[in-house]
Amino acid sequence: MNMKQLVALIAVCFCNLPAASGLDILTEGQYSFTPDKIYFSEKEIVGQLITGVWGRNEKTKAYYSFFQKKAVFNPVSFEGFFGRKFTHQRENGTLTIQHYVHESGIIFTWHLKVLQTPGGGGELGFFLPGSVLKEDAKIFINNEQTGVFKSDAENQQHLGSLRKSGNIVIDGLCKLCFDVKIWRPEQIYGVFVQKYHDGIRIIASYTFGNEDRDIQWGISLALNDTLNIPNELLFGGEQITTNKTVVAENQSAHIETHIEHQNFELIRELFPLREPGKKQFPKSFVSAGEEMRITLQKNTADAATYHWHLKNESEQVIDQGTLKLNETTVKYDFVFNMPKNGCYRLEVTDNHGCKREALFAVFPPLPEQPVADGILGASGVLDGLFELAEICGLSWHRWHCGYVSSEAERVFRDEKLDQDLLERGLRMDAMAGMQTLGSLMSYQNINAMTDQQYAEFLQWWSEKYLPALVGHLKDKVTYYEVFNEPYYTFRDHPQRYFELLKLSDQLIKQIAPGSKTVGVCGPPISMGDNFFRKVFQAGGIHYLDVLSFHQYCFSDRLTVNTEKAFEEWILHLRKLCAEYGRPDLPIWDSESSTGMTGTLYRLPENLRKIEKYENALEVSLYEQAAAFSRVLTIHYAHQVKYFFHLFNASPTYSCHITEFDGSPLPIAVAMAAIHRRLEGSQLVHRDQPHPRVKLYQFRKQDKWVAALWLEKIRQNEQASIHLPEMISQLRVYDFMGNLLQFVAGGLQVGPEPIFLEFSGETRPGKQWHATMANEVDRVKESLPAGVQRADDQDWSSYYYQIPLRNIANRSLRDDVAGDQAGGFTDEGINDLRQLPLGDLKIQGIPYHIAHPEENNGKSILVMNGYERPYFPSAAALPLPDLPRLAKIHILHLCTYAYLHPAEKPVYQLEIIYDDDWNEMIPMHLDRDIADWYQSSQAKVNIAMLSQNALREVAIFHKEITLGHPKGAMARVKELRFQTENGGAAIPVILSMTGILSN
Repeated sequence: MNMKQLVALIAVCFCNLPAASGLDILTEGQYSFTPDKIYFSEKEIVGQLITGVWGRNEKTKAYYSFFQKKAVFNPVSFEGFFGRKFTHQRENGTLTIQHYVHESGIIFTWHLKVLQTPGGGGELGFFLPGSVLKEDAKIFINNEQTGVFKSDAENQQHLGSLRKSGNIVIDGLCKLCFDVKIWRPEQIYGVFVQKYHDGIRIIASYTFGNEDRDIQWGISLALNDTLNIPNELLFGGEQITTNKTVVAENQSAHIETHIEHQNFELIRELFPLREPGKKQFPKSFVSAGEEMRITLQKNTADAATYHWHLKNESEQVIDQGTLKLNETTVKYDFVFNMPKNGCYRLEVTDNHGCKREALFAVFPPLPEQPVADGILGASGVLDGLFELAEICGLSWHRWHCGYVSSEAERVFRDEKLDQDLLERGLRMDAMAGMQTLGSLMSYQNINAMTDQQYAEFLQWWSEKYLPALVGHLKDKVTYYEVFNEPYYTFRDHPQRYFELLKLSDQLIKQIAPGSKTVGVCGPPISMGDNFFRKVFQAGGIHYLDVLSFHQYCFSDRLTVNTEKAFEEWILHLRKLCAEYGRPDLPIWDSESSTGMTGTLYRLPENLRKIEKYENALEVSLYEQAAAFSRVLTIHYAHQVKYFFHLFNASPTYSCHITEFDGSPLPIAVAMAAIHRRLEGSQLVHRDQPHPRVKLYQFRKQDKWVAALWLEKIRQNEQASIHLPEMISQLRVYDFMGNLLQFVAGGLQVGPEPIFLEFSGETRPGKQWHATMANEVDRVKESLPAGVQRADDQDWSSYYYQIPLRNIANRSLRDDVAGDQAGGFTDEGINDLRQLPLGDLKIQGIPYHIAHPEENNGKSILVMNGYERPYFPSAAALPLPDLPRLAKIHILHLCTYAYLHPAEKPVYQLEIIYDDDWNEMIPMHLDRDIADWYQSSQAKVNIAMLSQNALREVAIFHKEITLGHPKGAMARVKELRFQTENGGAAIPVILSMTGILSN
C-alpha cells in the first residue's frame, strides 16, 4: 500500500488514529481527508484568515492534526504594525501565531515549539478566501512590491512550490514572489502556493527530528485597498483610516446584499424529539407513501412570485411550477408524495433573484418484522442520525468514533468509568433496534513502548480498564472487539497484540460468560495479510469468536468492479482461517465506507461548506449508489457483516452517506433497498452464465431473490436477457428498491444491479446460461475514454513498436501486497489490472502492452524507489534491427512522488546509437512524468485516465525528439533505463513507440 493510500485510509479512519506518546500536541480535534489538504483548517484570525498544522509520526506513519485547546488573544505592536497574537497551549508544546496589519501590508509569523517528539512533519500557513482577496492583490517583500496575484475562481490549480525563496511565474507574469523568513532553513521542505476555490493558500511544509524543538517562519503580503480587512483588525491609529473607510463601504454594501437575499427560506419539518433536552433535527427523508413537507417562509411584506423545480439524484427535472403569494400570505407548504425511492432537491427562485434549495430522500418502507442480527451496521453513529440508522435497516452499532465510544480515553479517566455515557449509548441503541459491538481500545502507541512500559500497560488494561468496562456492560453487550486497527498501533510487535488478545478473551469470558471476542480488526487487502498471519502463527486465532477486518470502497465507478476486491479478500481470509484450523470462523467487515461522496447541493451558500466541492459535483451519485449496492451484495452473499460510518459528511465529503446537514445521499437509499431485498436470505448459488454476467441467487423464506449485473459495459449500453420460462410471479427492482416495468420474457440489464424476486421450488440453475450468453456477447468491450483498439492500418509504416518484452519484469495485476512477487508496484489491488492489453491507440499514437500469458507473466517495466528497493535500478533494451528514429513516445507514470526530491530525475533514459554516440534524457517530476494519483495537478501530458479499485489514476505521455547530429541517418542500437540514487518515486514504463525518421 503506498503512502498516499495510507494517508487516505488513515484519514477516513480519522477517529481511529493512535496517539504517539511524544506527540500529544498533535492528537486532538477534527481532521481533513483529501490528499491535497491533509491539514486542518481552523479559523484563527477573525474568521477570515486560516491556519493549519499537521504532523506525521515517522514510526507509525500516522497523521495528526493540531487543535486549539487554549487560546490567548492579545493585541501587540511591531515596528509600526498592529496586530494580534494567538498562543495555542498544550501539555507538550505551544503554537504561537502573530500577524501585524498596516496600511501597506500584513506580516505573519509562526512559532511551533514542541517539548518532545519522535519526529514528524507538518504545515504552517494560511488561506486567503475570495471574500478578502480582490483582483490584483499586491505581494510585498520587505515593504517593496514584488508581484501581483489575480483572483480566479475558475482555475483551481497548484501554482508551484518554492524552496526558501523564489518566484512563481504564470503565463509570463510574476504572480507571487517570496523571500520567506525562516529561522532554521534546514527544517523547511518548501513553501507551497495553491489556488483554492476563490482564494489562495500559502503553506510551509516542515520536518523535525527527535532533537528538533522549534519551527519558525514568516511571510508578508500586501493589503492596500485590494483587500477587505475585517473591522476587528483595524485599530491603533489614523494611519489606516483610508483603508478602513473602503472596508466600511464594502461591508455596508455586503450587508444590504445579504438582507436583500433573505427574502424567503425553505424550512423542513423536525423529527420528533428523541431525548428530552436534546436538539431536534430537520426531517430529511420519508418512507415511500409518506408525504414530505417543505415550508416556504416569506420574510418580506411584499407580494412575490416563485419559480420552483424538483430534481432527482441524476439532475433530472421531476416536477416544476410557478407560485404567487400576496402581501398577507407568509407561508406556503410544498407537499411531495414521490412515486420513486431516491434523493431529491427542491430549488426555488423568487422574482428578485433570491435562491434557496432543500434536499430530501425517499426510502422503501421498512419491513414489518425487523431482523435482530442482520448484515448491516454502523461504525459509530453521530448523535441525531438514529432515525437514518433505522430507515436503513441497521441492526448493529460498533462503539467506535461515534457520539458514544468505549475507548479508554473517553470512558475511563482517573480510574472512573463514565457510566452515564455508556447507559445513554445502550438506551439509544435499544431505541434504534441495534445491538452493540463494544470496542476495547486505548490510543496509546503500543509500538513505541519498551517491554517494561508494555507490561505496565497490560497490567492497567487487565486490572483496571477491561474489568470495569465489561463488568458494567455484561448482560447488555455480547460482542467486544479487541483494539481498533492494531496493525498501526502495534505495527512491529504483533506478538504484543496476541498477548493482549489472549488476555482479553480470557477476561471477557470470565467476567461475562457467554460473551464473544472480535479481532484482529485487520488491514485491508492493499496492505496484505502479514499482520493476520503473524497473529495467527502466535496462536491468536484460537482466542477469536469473530475475525474482523477493515476494507474501504474507494472507487465509485461501476466499470472498476470494486466488489470483486471485497470478494477476493473475503475468500482469502476464509482460506487463511482454514489454514490455521478455523474454517468456519465468522468474518465481519467492522469498518468500511465509500470513497469521496458527492453532493446534491448547488448553491454557493451550501457549496462553501464543502472543501473541494468541484470534485463533489463531479461525482455521479447514481453510479456511486449502484457500485455501493454491488459491494453490499457481496457481503450478503458471503454473510459478512458490513459496518460503515454513519456521520454527517465532513467538509471534504469523505466516507459518509449523508450531506453535511444529515440529508441522505443515494447510497443510503441503496443500502436500505438491499436490506429489504436480502436481509434474512441465504446464498444458494453463484452462477456465471457468461464471464461478464454476475448472478447471485438467494433463498428468502418461500421466494427466490437474484442479484444480477454486467461487468465492464460501455456507458448507457445494455444487454437484453431472456429469462427462463419456469420463473413465475416475477417482480424486478432497481438498486433503490423501485419496481421496474419490463417486457414479458425479456429484461434489459446493465452495470447497475437489479434484483429479481420470483417464486417456485426449483432453482433455475444452468437455465440462465443458455438464455444470456448470446446477448451479452454482442456488447462491445469497455475502454477508457480516448482509448481505441489499434489495428494494422494504425501502425502503418510510420511507427516502430519498441518491444519491452525482454525487459518487462511485472504484470499489471498484483494479488498480494508487499510479498515481492506478483505485479505492478506490489501494492495489491492498487494496481492497473483494469488496463486493456494488446494494441491500443492513445492520443493518435499506437502502443502495444504485452499480454502476460504471452511473455512469461510480464507486461511492463517497474524500477526501484525508496519504498520498493527490491525492484531493479537499471535495464538495457537492445534494438537489433537498428531503427532510424526521429521521436520516441512513452507511456509511463510513477508512484510515491510526494517523497521524491525535486532536483533528482525519477529515472533517466539513455539512447545509444550504432556509432556509440549517446544522449541522456532525464525524466523530471511534473515536467516529464508525474504521480499517477495527481492527475488534477499534473503539468505533464495525460495520455489517459483510468479507475482502479481504489481511485482514478493517470497514465502520462512523454514525447522525445532524438538529437543525434546525423539526424535522420542515425540508427538506435540500445535504450537504457536508470533510476537515480536517493530517488523516492517508483517509475513504471508501460509502452514505447518510435516514429521512424524515413
